[in-house]
Amino acid sequence: MTPTRTSDAWMTGLMRCSTGLSPPKRPLGRLEFFFRITTHYSPTHCQPSSPGLFLRTMNPFHWVFDKFYPAIRYVYERIQGNRWFDQITPNLWLGGAPTYERDYQFLLDNNITAVLDMRAEREGDRVFYEQHDISYHRLEVLDAMVPSDDYMSEGADWIHEQIEDGRKVLVHCAKGRGRSATLVAAYLMRHQSMPYDESFNLMKEARPLVKLEDRHRRRLEAWHKKSESDEAGS
Repeated sequence: MTPTRTSDAWMTGLMRCSTGLSPPKRPLGRLEFFFRITTHYSPTHCQPSSPGLFLRTMNPFHWVFDKFYPAIRYVYERIQGNRWFDQITPNLWLGGAPTYERDYQFLLDNNITAVLDMRAEREGDRVFYEQHDISYHRLEVLDAMVPSDDYMSEGADWIHEQIEDGRKVLVHCAKGRGRSATLVAAYLMRHQSMPYDESFNLMKEARPLVKLEDRHRRRLEAWHKKSESDEAGS
């Protein structure tokens, strides 16, 4: 049985993007191909603007994520046709973590001047944000976890304040699917008076990558109900 080979176009694009290596003259099996990618990949080849991306890793999952990051980005954007950042409202964007120079240039090109970072595993490029007068706020939520009630209140209010000040806001986690989407939903529910279903559908239409599960919905609806009750009683 002939082993499955990676397509020449897919392999060529990924190797050039992630490693700077010339494609091999012979076909590679998938395992050998990814071994080459992860072995030769280093920040000096596709240099992220934020060195913090590679400074520390919380657990083996994040080590694997870092090693396969070029492949993940390539599959998300080139193979699946997704965008790394998506506009939810005129002043609100949702996406993955800015990593490469082109990501940070995207912020400048789209006049995004406030960033809410939902990652506990690493920090954004504070130097870049300070140099370009971009407001940066971080809420440390572990990957695959639902933000706490306090974080949802703090994050939703921070987004609202930034937009009221005339800024465009990017909310991101690692891939822009769970933690950051939860905070965007919290903002829409609290400050735009949207029910959960409406906020979810708005995000999902703009960003199909959004992945909120029943646990996210239960937490958001319970938080919103409690928030409304607290406001009514104050």
